[in-house]
Order: sequence, then structure tokens, then C-alpha cells
Amino acid sequence: MNKNIAIKEDSTLVLSKAKSLINITNKILNTKNNLLDNTWTVRLWRWADKNNIPDLYYDEDLGIPEVDNLKSPRGIPRKEENLFALTSLAMMSKNLNNLPIEIANLTNLEELNIPFNKFNDIPESVYNLINLIRLNIRRNTIYENGIKIISEKICNLQKLEKLELHDNYLEVLPESITKLFNLKELGLSNNNLVQLPSNIGQMVNLKSLDIDGNNLKNLPDSITQLINLEKLDLYDNPNLILTIPQKEWLLELQSSDENCIGIDANLLDRDIGYKNPLQKDEKWNLIFSIDDNLNED
Repeated sequence: MNKNIAIKEDSTLVLSKAKSLINITNKILNTKNNLLDNTWTVRLWRWADKNNIPDLYYDEDLGIPEVDNLKSPRGIPRKEENLFALTSLAMMSKNLNNLPIEIANLTNLEELNIPFNKFNDIPESVYNLINLIRLNIRRNTIYENGIKIISEKICNLQKLEKLELHDNYLEVLPESITKLFNLKELGLSNNNLVQLPSNIGQMVNLKSLDIDGNNLKNLPDSITQLINLEKLDLYDNPNLILTIPQKEWLLELQSSDENCIGIDANLLDRDIGYKNPLQKDEKWNLIFSIDDNLNED
């Protein structure tokens, strides 16, 4: 009798321990699943789903003339191996007003195209994409928003070669933008800029500077130090006044057939005595050309 009771008690104890072990196992599995569900990739995919960002696909029209004929990737890959290897990301016309911090984990990203959205500033996560070479965040004014501020953190993007900020509401640029020493193309047309950074001349690799359609009153003296500049568009800055050294610098730039300089003709007529006949060009709205004999005076 006592033996049966002992066996029964042992069976009950074993069953109890088994149930406890099952409960512990389930808790471990649930914790693991919760951790997996909360990884940055899953959070990024949830954000993408919420904002109607599709899985990765390729489209031949990115809306950027320089690459219209190339197959351009759009969307966020839903496979980890593709996500980790992503080098180019395009999310245009998605009504975005911010980007998740998880974007900063795309450490291989070299190109980010996010125009035609609702940004009021460059998303904080973008400043951590230190391998970016090209950043396009133009034309937010279509939604009556537009980028008004650029953080001093823009200098984090040391590999940046092309920055497009056309068609926003920028009034001033941070001085730190002049530390982007690898920048070759800077697009700032159709903003509300009243001045440029005083040290812009140290951006010696700059080849193209578009600042047409702003409210510039003057240019920094250091602009004449942009020794590699090939394209400069100053058109439609009605209050702009140039110094005589700046006018002479512009005339010297224009003397090369390879350079394209867009400017209102009367800006070079003041104080210096030159007359500048304008000619139409298929690429640029206004290109001035100076006859060699106009320098004789």
C-alpha cells in the first residue's frame, strides 16, 4: 500500500516538473519570438508597410535626368540579404515627413533619393549614413512644406559628392557644409537663400553650383577660390550685387569653352564696363559669352 502511494507521489512530481519545464520553454520561445519581432529590420519593414513603401523593384524612370536611362532601384527589400547589401534607395512622392532611425543601419547605402515628400528638415537618420555619395531631397514645396533647416551634422557625410536640395525653403546653410570636401555638385536652386557660407571657397572639388532662383544679396569673397568650378548658375537673384573681383573671376570662368555660367547680364555691366551678349543654350537657361575684344578698354 505504501509502495503504491510512493509511486503515485513520484508520478505527480514528475508531471509537475514536466509542466514547469514546458512553461519555461514556452516563455523562452515567446521571448525569442518577441526579440525577433523587434529587430531593426522588422521595425523597418513595419514602417515601410505603414507608409506604402513597396518591396525592392527596378524602374527605368527615376525622375532625375542624369539617370533616367538607367535601371534604378526603388523600395525597401523585404529579404535581409538584399536589405544589408542595398546601395541605392529611392522613396519618392510618398508623403513622408520623416524617416525611421533604422534607416541608419543601411551602412552600405551610397545613394538616397527622397524627393517630392513632406520633409521640413533632413531626417536625423540620414546624417548617420556615412557612406552616402549622392543625396537627393529636392522639391518638397509641392506639398507647401519644404526643408528650412540643415543641421550642422551634414558634415558627417564626408563621402558625399552630390547634394540636391532644389525647390525647398532654405534661407541659410550651416557653415559645416563647407567641410564636405569631396562634394562635386551642389544644387540649391529655387530656395530662399540670402547668403552662402563664408568659407565656401574651401570646397575646392566643387564643379557645379546651382543657386539660381534665390534671394542672394552678395557672394562671399572666398567663392573665387573654387578653382575647379565648371558650372555656376546665378540667374534670378534680383538683389545680388557682385564685387569687381567677383565679376573678373566670373569673366575668367566664362573664358573656357567647357564652362557654363548662367547670370543676369546687368550684374557684369556695373562698375566694370563690359557688355555681355547673352546666347541661348540647350542645356542651361542663360549662358553669357564675352568676346575677347571686349576686354580692350
